[in-house]
Amino acid sequence: MPEATRQPRDFSAAELHALAHSLPLDGSVVFCDDSEVGAADGMLPDVGLLAAIEMTPVAYASAAKRLTSYREKNTLPEFHATDIVAGRRNTFWATVPHEMRLQAFREVSTALVETQARLSYVHLPRSQYEEMRTRLKQNGFDPKLNWKAAMRRVVLRTLIEEADRRSAPTLIVIDQDRPLHGPRLVTSEAAPSLAGGGVLAAPSDQVIGLQLADMAAFCMGRYLRRRPRNRTISLAGNKDQMLLIASEGDDERARDTIAGLEGFDGVVIETVAAFAGRTRSLLRS
Repeated sequence: MPEATRQPRDFSAAELHALAHSLPLDGSVVFCDDSEVGAADGMLPDVGLLAAIEMTPVAYASAAKRLTSYREKNTLPEFHATDIVAGRRNTFWATVPHEMRLQAFREVSTALVETQARLSYVHLPRSQYEEMRTRLKQNGFDPKLNWKAAMRRVVLRTLIEEADRRSAPTLIVIDQDRPLHGPRLVTSEAAPSLAGGGVLAAPSDQVIGLQLADMAAFCMGRYLRRRPRNRTISLAGNKDQMLLIASEGDDERARDTIAGLEGFDGVVIETVAAFAGRTRSLLRS
């Protein structure tokens, strides 16, 4: 795909909101955000995940209305999953009681699940990517992309190619990779067929859709990273039947694990389970 030569175009948050709501009923809105973790107890370290959620304009309008109302009613800032769960220092959530943070986390999860979005993701350990890059360099080719940029390239190019095959317009918005004052056209990917003239990058605090994508990335990332290191676990079931089925057939232990989950991890499992049948890894497709 050729590189674009257009100059960056700035949008206001209101213009982006209007653009999303102006799409026809058979159009699509897609929001992308990433999640990563360093070394931590019980988590696989240095694993990055970039998620894209695709939904109808009507579904997005409903979710945006719901979360905007909830945020205003409770005088809350941006919904950022990591900050909410950890009560991270130097953030609004640091002084919010656990139960209130859990309630907000569940509210975002519910809004996300009700969109019936399709979830696509790239899940890539930093060490694995660096090994691949080293081998490519030895063969005379340097991709010249760091870990995060490589994941963005895979996701965006897949989404753009799919959008090009549709008759109805698609709006794609990705979280900023550098500070922006507002939504801006991404010039590194040529996609004039997209609504807005191409992929748009934006600060997540201005776009509810990016906060939903952050939730999706956090939940899928946490689910994948918390799997036992010595066996493969896959998700089966639906919203009302949340089971982790171990490939070695350890079903009873898996059920006991899920039954004992409470709080944030319980919401994570519910959220991931709700996407059963609508989730795909772009590195496998």
